[in-house]
Amino acid sequence: MVEVLLLGKSSLYLEGQPVTLPTRKAFALVAYLALEGATSRAVLAELLWGDTDEERARGHLRRELHRLRQSPLGQLLVTSTDAVALDPGGHTCDVPAFEAHCQDDQHGAALALWRGEFLEGFDLRCAAEFEAWVIRRREALTSTRQALLSSCARAEEEAGQLRAALALRQQLLRGDELAEPHHQEVMRLHALLGERGAALRQFARLRQVLADELALEPLPKTVALAQEILRGTPSPVLPSSLPALVGREREWAQLEVAWAQGQTAYLCGEPGIGKTRLMLDFVASKGASVPNNGRPGDVGVPYASIARGLRRMFERQPGLIRELAPWARRELSRLIPSLWDEPLPPVSAHEDRLRLFEAGMALLALGTRDRVALTTDDLHLFDPQSFEFGSCFTAGPPVPPWPPLRVLATFERGELSSAAWQAVQMQVDRRAAVLIEVQPLSRAALAALLQGLGLPAAQAAELCAPLHRYTGGNPLFALETARHLLDQGQLIQGLPAQLPPPGKTGAILQRRLDNLPAGALRLAQVAAVAGSAFSLELAAQVLNTDALALTPDLQTLSQVGLWQGEYFAYDLIAAAVLAGLPLASRRLLQARVLSALQENTVRSPAQVEPRLMS
Repeated sequence: MVEVLLLGKSSLYLEGQPVTLPTRKAFALVAYLALEGATSRAVLAELLWGDTDEERARGHLRRELHRLRQSPLGQLLVTSTDAVALDPGGHTCDVPAFEAHCQDDQHGAALALWRGEFLEGFDLRCAAEFEAWVIRRREALTSTRQALLSSCARAEEEAGQLRAALALRQQLLRGDELAEPHHQEVMRLHALLGERGAALRQFARLRQVLADELALEPLPKTVALAQEILRGTPSPVLPSSLPALVGREREWAQLEVAWAQGQTAYLCGEPGIGKTRLMLDFVASKGASVPNNGRPGDVGVPYASIARGLRRMFERQPGLIRELAPWARRELSRLIPSLWDEPLPPVSAHEDRLRLFEAGMALLALGTRDRVALTTDDLHLFDPQSFEFGSCFTAGPPVPPWPPLRVLATFERGELSSAAWQAVQMQVDRRAAVLIEVQPLSRAALAALLQGLGLPAAQAAELCAPLHRYTGGNPLFALETARHLLDQGQLIQGLPAQLPPPGKTGAILQRRLDNLPAGALRLAQVAAVAGSAFSLELAAQVLNTDALALTPDLQTLSQVGLWQGEYFAYDLIAAAVLAGLPLASRRLLQARVLSALQENTVRSPAQVEPRLMS
């Protein structure tokens, strides 16, 4: 058995003995395959040799695989003409185990696996795609661990275990000493323990760190907390956890009906709208669930999504391999080769797919005996074959044994393939499924969300209108914006006139903008620069085209939820468009818009918003 350790300083062990691979790229291959499962050769070549042409990259990959086969890990490789994988029965990895413990609420076991950040100290500077993957994984895992530490700290504090809560907050602080909220929590807990001197020393430490690293002073909120501690009256810090679910009564009621009728529930909506939170909170109210989520990169590898879910089932319950009938193990070995001694050919004929599906149902029936639901986040990232496999389960005729599971899935409508969308629609038309559009929060719900952050009711009511205009009622965007302003001590004064996308909002919206056709993106850029002076006629002048020719681009922006009526659906979209514009391009557009306005007798430069004139 090979042990792959990727949290902290990376290492490999074979039967308890350390293993050194011939090259860093060989280790990178093992690390990637251990986490992402079967991957096409084209993706691996681009991942590690993207700076060369495709033919040379594939040649480098073949040589690296040859080196791996000659290493002690040679038997772990499973290759075909199209894809490469690691034998799932021949290795373990700490990252999937960490994620599984988090999913199963085994917080202590998850934290015990954390030896440091993902692939600490490991880099391949000549492989930009791999480095980008490492950064994404590292940020996601670190964020998960921070959320886990925060959750455990809150639980300890609620149980009256202040010393244990303080130790967990100090772990968070060691991970990011520039995060002022962590200092605030440590100060507050020291004060609640009667350790006023330690709390004030922590404040002094924060002041020194900010001065040395950023040439900044602590936020007014932190200074106020220190003053209260000095007076002996410490107050709690506004919580960093997600507030209670609000404004989802309609969607929750629809889920209840679907659950009672045994229907599959599809939740769709824009990123950040709260699909995943709603799904997981609802299922948690019914019992334990089994996750099988989509991941970027699955689309190019047949059965990648479903194979990962089945492997995770064996990882959680190793004894399943002994319970599963031999015929089922043989069929599933097409996806998990270690289940059978003789290799089977890939799935090709309809009969192959049917037997594979029946074997999958047999495993699912055994592996979900203590679960009530199967949840899928990011269904739009599934590969087509896995989607078809899942559709057979949710819509096909039952075959014994049939797991008595409810199914809930989330997806972004604009990202779902046309074939998958048609399959969903067919299930809805036959009343086998229900499609729930997760809507933005109303202003009243947004005010409740702000109160969940600790704001007084009067202030929350006053701020909900401008915050709703800025975020469109998207709960993630509203939380990110409110917390950003709270950390800056600005929320009590309302929203600034010009606010760049805070926190995660910029990256989320930028991904949506990146997927736009070139024409629609250019139109959005003109609209963001022009502000309230925007019109199709103005955009036509700036882009040197006819206004009617821009109508399809405007329809595209509307169809993907970025445009409503005469302007963007909410102000944050305009801020994200401006943030993604290079300075030179922005200045050029500003000059063209001003020139067009000066020629236009209907509008004048005096009407242009400040961002245009800046």
